[in-house]
Order: sequence, then C-alpha cells, then structure tokens
Amino acid sequence: MFKNLTLRSQLHCVIGITLIPLCIFGGMLVHHERRQAADTVLVPQWLIYTQSLQDLAHELQKERGMSAGYIASQGQSFRDELTNQRSLTDTAVQQLSSNSQPLVDNDLPIEAMLHEVLSQVEQLDSLRQAADEFGDAKRILSSYTGIIRTTLNQSLTAGVRCGGNHSATQLIAANVLSQAKELGGLERARVSQALGKDNIDLQLKFYIVGLQQGQEEHLALCGELLDPRYARALETITKGAAAKNAAVIRDAVLASETATQTGYTPSMWWKEQTAKLNDYRSVQQDIAQAISQDARQEANAASRAANVIMILVVGLVIFSIAAGNYLTRYIHRRTHDLEQTITQIAFGQVDMFQRLDEGSDELGCIGRSFNRVLARMCQAAEFCGSSSQRLASQSSQVCDTARRISGLIQDSQAHSINVVEESTNMVQTLTETSIAIKGVSDSLADTSDEVCRLATDMQDAARSAHNAADRSEHASQLVSKNTEKISELSVAADEISDVVELIQGLAEQTNLLALNATIEAARAGEAGKGFAVVAAEVKELANQTGKGADSIREKIARIQAVSENTKTSFDEIFEAFSGLRRATSELATIATEQGTVAERLNQTVRNMADTSNDATETMDQSVSVSEKMLDQLRSIETALSNSANGIEDTNASGKELLEMALEMRQQVDEMLSGSQNQNVEPNRANANAGLVASVP
Repeated sequence: MFKNLTLRSQLHCVIGITLIPLCIFGGMLVHHERRQAADTVLVPQWLIYTQSLQDLAHELQKERGMSAGYIASQGQSFRDELTNQRSLTDTAVQQLSSNSQPLVDNDLPIEAMLHEVLSQVEQLDSLRQAADEFGDAKRILSSYTGIIRTTLNQSLTAGVRCGGNHSATQLIAANVLSQAKELGGLERARVSQALGKDNIDLQLKFYIVGLQQGQEEHLALCGELLDPRYARALETITKGAAAKNAAVIRDAVLASETATQTGYTPSMWWKEQTAKLNDYRSVQQDIAQAISQDARQEANAASRAANVIMILVVGLVIFSIAAGNYLTRYIHRRTHDLEQTITQIAFGQVDMFQRLDEGSDELGCIGRSFNRVLARMCQAAEFCGSSSQRLASQSSQVCDTARRISGLIQDSQAHSINVVEESTNMVQTLTETSIAIKGVSDSLADTSDEVCRLATDMQDAARSAHNAADRSEHASQLVSKNTEKISELSVAADEISDVVELIQGLAEQTNLLALNATIEAARAGEAGKGFAVVAAEVKELANQTGKGADSIREKIARIQAVSENTKTSFDEIFEAFSGLRRATSELATIATEQGTVAERLNQTVRNMADTSNDATETMDQSVSVSEKMLDQLRSIETALSNSANGIEDTNASGKELLEMALEMRQQVDEMLSGSQNQNVEPNRANANAGLVASVP
C-alpha cells in the first residue's frame, strides 16, 4: 500500500512516523518529570509524618526510662516526672494522628502502617497500670521496647518511601540516629534500674555494655550517611559535657557491686543521659528542616525541568513539521518536473535536445545523469542512422557467405559423427575402471574405521586399567591406615584393662573398709547405727563397682579379640589389593602396547585408502572430462545440423534485415527531428530501393 502513494504522500508519512516516537518520548519525559515533581512535593508531608513517629518514639523512650526508675525505687523517684511524661506521650500520639491525615487524603499507602503503630500504642494503659503497681519490670520494659521499635521501623519505612536521593539518605540517617537514641533510652532505663537496686548483677552490666556498643555502631553509620555539617555537629555532641558525664556515671555503675558504691542517684544519671539524648534530638530536628528545604527545592527544579522539556519538545515538533513541509514541497516540485519531462520525451512531445535542471543535491544529480542519458541516446540514434545504410549493403554479402558455409558444414558434420562414436566407447571403458577402483577404496575405508575403533578401545582399556591400579593403590593405603588404627585400638584396650584392674583393686579395698566400718558400728551400738547404714551403702557401691569392672574387662576382651580378627582380615585384604594393583598395572602396559600397534596399522590402512581415493578421483575426473568432450561433440554435431538448416533461411532473412534497417533509419530521423513529420530525402529513398532490388 505504501508503494501506491505519491512521493509527497510518502514523505508526509515518513515525517509523521518520525514525529510519533518523538512526541511519545517527549510526553514520557514530561510525565516523568511531573511525576517526580509531584512525588517531591509530597516529601514534606512524608517528613512531617516521619517526624511525628520519631517524636512519639522519643517520648516513649523517656517514659520507659522513668518507668524503670520508678519501679526500681518502688515509687521513691520520678513520681511527678512520670505523670508529666505520660501526658507528653499522649500528646505525641494525638499529633501523629493529625499529621498523618494529609497523607491519607492523598491516597498514600500509610493506613496499614498507622494502624500497626496505634494498635501497639493501645497497650500503654495496661503498661502504665502495671508500672504503678510495681509489676514485673523486665516485662514492662520489654513491652515499651516493642512499641518503640515498631514506631522506629515505621519511621524508617516512611523515610524510604518518600524518595528524593539526597533527602532520602539524610532521612535514613535520621532514622539510624533514632535507633541510636532508642539504644540510649534502653541504656538510660537499665542504668536507672541498676542505681535503684541494692545489688548490681553481672547480667545487667553485660546488657548495659551491649547497649553502649550498639549506640557507637549506629552513631558511626549515621556519621557516614549524614551531610558533613550535621556529621560534625553529631561528633561534637558525642564529645560534649553531657556525653562525658553520662559515660562517667555508666562506668561507675559497671565498676561497682552496689548502687551505694557508685555515689550517684537515678536522678543524676537521668539528667545527664536525657541531656545527651536531647542533643541527639536537636540534630534530628535540624536534619528534618534541611530535608524539608531540599525537598521544596527539588520539587521546584523538577517542575521547571518538566516545563523546559515540554517547551523543547513542542518547539522541536513544530520545527520538524515546518522543515518537513518545506522539503516535501521542494522535492515534489523537482520530481514533478522530472516526471513531466520524461513523459513528454516518451510520447515524442519534446525533442531529444531538451534538458532538465541540474544542481548539487540528489535531484540535481538525477537531472544531470538523465541529461547524460539523453546525450548518449542522441549519439546512439545518429550512429544507428549511419549504420543502417552499411547494414543494408552488407546483407547481400551475408547471403553469399552463407552459401559457402553451408558446404563446409556438411563436411564437418560427417567427420563429427565418427568422432562421437569413438568417444562413447572410451567413456564406457573409463567408467568401468572407476567403479572397480571405488570399490577397493570403500573396502579400505571400512577396514580403517574398524582398526581406528580397535585402537580407541585399546586406549580406553589402558586408561581403565590405570584407573583400577590407582584405586587399588588408594584402597591398599586405606587398609594399611585402618590396620594401624586397629593396632592403636588394641593398645588402648590393654591400657583400659590396666585401669579396670586398678578399679577392681580399689573396689576390693573399699569393700574391706566397709566391712571394718560395719564391725566398728556394731561395737558402737546405738550410736553407730547411722554409720552402719553408710558402711552398708559403701559396701554395696564397692560390689557394684567390682561387677562393673568385671563387665568392662569382658567387653575389652571381646574388643581385643575382634580387633585381632579385623587386623588379620585387613592384612589379607591389603595383600589382595597389592596383587590386584600389580595385575592392573601389567594389563595397562599390555593395552597401551596393543593400542600403539593398532594405531600404526590404522595409519597404514589409511594411507592405502588415501592412495585409492586419489586414483578414484583421477579416474572420475577422466570420466567427467570424457563425458564433457562427448557432450561437446554431440553439441557440435547438433549445431552443425542446425547451422545447415539455418543457412537456408539466411537469404530470406537478408531482405527482411534490409527492410528493418530502412525502417530504423526512418524512426531515428523522426526522433531527432521532434514531433514534426518530415519526408525522407529523395536520393536516400532511391538508394534504399536499389539495395532492396539487389538482394536475390
């Protein structure tokens, strides 16, 4: 269907097909940039939601630490502070619900995340009641930790979903800092618990050390992810006064056995550790403000990029349409002129000396080439006009030559028949000889294949024999090692027998001592009854020890007998494997020698087969050449016969050739003279009539 369109329509189609992917690609770019801008606009909302989660985790950490100190001191510390902190935690929960509403209105997938956090927060009432009743501190702190970890995990998930390259990295760093704060909060709770107890157990110290190491690891990772300015601020905090004072109190707790030895109270520790965590909190807030500002800048940049891309795409489309329309009109005009000129020349409406416009572009090159074709056609027409006269004069000479050639052809035809018969007999003889040699070559090829397979089998047998010899050697080594192990087992059994003899002697002495103790207990009367019972038990234990020693002695005797039999069997197996290894080695040597002989025989048969194949190819070539010569002779015979028949038609064709030459001359004159009808010159017409009359 595309071929039936005009050139102009085809150019329009090409331009349209080119613009379609351009428009699609531009639309995709604009859509991508606008989508990125829309996602970046949502980053502040995600940030507010993430910040609310971190605020809730921060308040829960403080409430957990105060609850630990309250329980450890049995209500003597943190009473009013815990009440105020619970109020702050409830406020953080309400703030989280209100800050998540914009994300829900934008159909963002946070309902499941929010539901998970709020379902965990619902446990706070029961935990607070248990803390007021001085319940199990370990269970209460573990439940608080579960709620905090759920909140921090959801904060990290929200940070990852908000995207934004640099902003996302900083948000993840803030979440890592939240994890460090969580470990610091656990440390605050555990140290407060230790300072509220009389004795500081070792397990609690190990737990505090693990929390400190976890903080250091998270702070190091956070420093790698943070922007350098915030990383420096975080490093300053870790080396500040609050961090140093908290470290001093923690080290004192780790070095003391009781809370009194430390010289610190839970309130003092709480103050320093809370100050350090508040410093971490200030860094988090600074990071949040920076992320919000970066998100707004990224959103504006993405929006500007989308507008610029859209303008560029629209401008490029308009330019492409204008340039394509101009090129289409230009090419259509040039091709239309070319088409009209060719049509006029084809129907004789324009003389042969008309020329097309030439130029440096492709259509100009086409016009230049077409003008050269017209010039060559004019030269050819003039040459045809001059040659037609010579053709007419030579046609009569062709008739005379044809009659002489006819006689020569008849003589050659008779001679070629004799040559064809002799060549046929020679081809038959060569064919029979070639068939016989080919049979010999096939037999030698089959023999070579059999010998080759024999050599391959011998090589496989040699490899198998070598492998068997290696495995026999390996097996004999294993048997030798097992024999040594069994010998060691026998020696160990002898040593165990000595130990059993010693145990037996001890049992007999113990039995004798028990008997003496029984006699002494009988002499003591009522005062020795308890001692008599102990003596009886010792005697019974000595009897059991003697029986156990006898049982061990019997088992060791059986082990020694089995070891001796096994050693004898392994010696026989070793001798058998040694004989097998020698036999397989001899078999491998014989198989290798036979494979070498078979390979030499195969090479000899292969050489004979190659010689036979060469002879067969030579005979086949001779037969092929002879058959070609026979075919050529037959073709010559046929050609001579056809020539003899065709010479008779030459005289009749001469006159027709003359008439055709005259007609061609007339058409050439008309073509060179244009569309006007001109009469042939009288003297040329008379000459043509004379030539026609001279042909017999």
